[in-house]
Amino acid sequence: MGTNSQVGAHRPIVDVHGLGAEAQPSSEHSPESASQLEIGDALRESEARLQALLGSLDDLAFELDRDGVYLGVWTARAELLVAPRGQLLGHSTCQMLGDELGGTIVNAIRRALSTGTSESIEYSLDLPSGTRWFQARITPIVGQREPQTVCLLVRDITETRMAEQARDRAEAGLRHAATHDSLTGLLNRSQFHQDLGLALARRRRADEGFALLFLDVDHFKEINDTFGHPVGDSVLQEVARRLRLATRVGDSLGRLGGDEFGVILPNANDDDAVIVARRVSELLEDPIDAGGAQVRVGISTGIALCPRNGSDAESLSREADVAMYEAKRAKA
Repeated sequence: MGTNSQVGAHRPIVDVHGLGAEAQPSSEHSPESASQLEIGDALRESEARLQALLGSLDDLAFELDRDGVYLGVWTARAELLVAPRGQLLGHSTCQMLGDELGGTIVNAIRRALSTGTSESIEYSLDLPSGTRWFQARITPIVGQREPQTVCLLVRDITETRMAEQARDRAEAGLRHAATHDSLTGLLNRSQFHQDLGLALARRRRADEGFALLFLDVDHFKEINDTFGHPVGDSVLQEVARRLRLATRVGDSLGRLGGDEFGVILPNANDDDAVIVARRVSELLEDPIDAGGAQVRVGISTGIALCPRNGSDAESLSREADVAMYEAKRAKA
């Protein structure tokens, strides 16, 4: 890819003691000439070693001016560059990375040059190999009377970021498993009762009533006995899905065990609860396709209102449970 620009500029070595004196013929054997040649060779060797060192980095090293123009590019991992070196040199970060990320880098460069301190940023890029995450450190290059360029040292942190994301997903999965029913994805019994406690706390704090519904799938044992447990599980999953359709965002839905479900309707009255119960029944009128079997499902619902039917979890649960079994007996 083109030649990398060099850090710093070469200046000729001048013998200040000879200024203004008559020019002397050069002698390749003079001590001064030999010393200058040795210094030049040493500088060239040092620069070559520096270039080799920078070019072997797994990190990405750039020299940029205050406008984000690439003056130098060094890395052994060209696949992490957004474009080949030759295309980067002479172009700005805004041109190569887009206005948003490029502008963020330019702003950080100018802060670093203004304060004389380093700036750090993290960002992601969509490369042919996939999305990669980077951590960048921007440091003014010293040795200039007024530094106008910076070193941008960039490290690929994709593996670290992916490990963090995997850990976060695992932790979220554990939290979800601790609070949700594995079959239906609804709240489990423990979490549902915690939500009931929260609803009671809101009632005491804001005088906000709510409705508690208990729902039981009719003749579920017969479904299991006739079609088998896999079909029974599919029926429960579909009941849960239709239950979600019948409720609102912010309502608490739980599987309380077996074929029994619970719903908490915040800030709801008797009419609101009846509407939801009717909606659930209507949604279950269509048969459920469970493993190729067409299963018709009915549901019995009991309603308890807070504070009318109780002001604590035990009394409300008891009232809703009694009402549910009364509804079930009425169908017998």
